[in-house]
Amino acid sequence: MRRMNQPKRIRVVFLSSTPILLIGLIVSKMFFEMTLHPLRAEVIGQELALVWSDGQESYIALEKLRRSCPCAACGGEPDVMGEIERPHVSYGEQSFELRGFRFVGGYAFQPTWNDGHDTGLYPFRLLRALDDHAAT
Repeated sequence: MRRMNQPKRIRVVFLSSTPILLIGLIVSKMFFEMTLHPLRAEVIGQELALVWSDGQESYIALEKLRRSCPCAACGGEPDVMGEIERPHVSYGEQSFELRGFRFVGGYAFQPTWNDGHDTGLYPFRLLRALDDHAAT
C-alpha cells in the first residue's frame, strides 16, 4: 500500500545499448580503416620510416620533418587579415634529433625533438606529403 503523498513509481525498461555500441564501434573501425594512417613508425638512421594503411612506405629526413613543423612557433599563425609572417626559427645541434613521438587522436603525428620542441602536430596527409617519393 502506498501513501498518498509519495510519488507513483514508474517502471522504465531500457533496451540494451550493446547493439548501438557495437554498431558505433564497427562504423568507427570502418572509418579508421578507410582513412590513411600509419600502421608503424620508427627512426632509421636520419629518417623517419612509416608504413601506411594502404601498404605504402614513406621515408622522411628528420631535418626536413623538423623544418616543416606546422606549429605556430615554427610556421607562424595568421593575423586578423589572414596574413602569415613566418617567424625566424634557429636550430641547434639537437634540433634534428628525434627523442620520441606519439600519434594523436587518430589524425596526427607529434614528434618530440631533443631540443625540447614538441608542439608540432603533423596531420597524416601532411606527413605523407613530406615524402618526396610517396604516391598520394
